[in-house]
Amino acid sequence: MKRSPILALLPLLAITATPAPAQAGDGCTYQLGQSSTGVATELNLCSIRRIHKTFNVDFTYTLGGESIPARANCRSNNWVTFPENTTHTPKSKATDDMLKILCTAPVDGNGDSVLAVIFNPPTNIRKTPNGKVICQITDLRVISISGGPSNGWYRTGLCGYDYIHKSQLRFN
Repeated sequence: MKRSPILALLPLLAITATPAPAQAGDGCTYQLGQSSTGVATELNLCSIRRIHKTFNVDFTYTLGGESIPARANCRSNNWVTFPENTTHTPKSKATDDMLKILCTAPVDGNGDSVLAVIFNPPTNIRKTPNGKVICQITDLRVISISGGPSNGWYRTGLCGYDYIHKSQLRFN
């Protein structure tokens, strides 16, 4: 399978932008930002699969619309693209955020849960909607939530039985 010439530039790309939800209709795409050459970079949240009893995560991301299978090593803070077996390290906030998302993703979904990205920490987690703050999430991460919102609040289980406001989340 022949890859596009853009992949040759992959290690050189400096990706910059504030994470924002992609407009794709598949419900899985999370837009990480644009490369310095204007190439859109997105993470497929539905592709994230932890490898049992390791620090590795299989995933797929797109660069300029081309889908790239990869494996992140959360301990070494890098990822390998396939079939080339090329190792990459974060060179920007966007690729650093990509690894944070991958390495904090829940291990297994229960089928009733939805993945959401806490995209702009710090984020207060409350005992009840608009209630007392019981903990704070200080890093970008993926969380699993279940059920729909109640007046804009989702139950999370991050700090016990608790709630997070929808304005703090981006969904897969």
